[in-house]
Amino acid sequence: MISGWTVSEIKYQLSSDPSLVSGISFGLDTAAGTVAVKLNSSSTAYTNCVNTGGYHWQCDFPAGISLASMDELRVIAVGD
Repeated sequence: MISGWTVSEIKYQLSSDPSLVSGISFGLDTAAGTVAVKLNSSSTAYTNCVNTGGYHWQCDFPAGISLASMDELRVIAVGD
């Protein structure tokens, strides 16, 4: 069965170059075991996220992602 999570409290972190996003944090409405995101619809690569406590997740992009290339926030979550 496929079901969904509600994503809320979305916060983007800018890198020292404000044209790049270095991370994103958000909350889910229920527990998940594994979470990954992508910010560009033409990309097939997802970035793994780290649980920071409860239902909150942090995803870091060390090289940064160009704001101009971002056209979606796709979150994939898998239950425990």
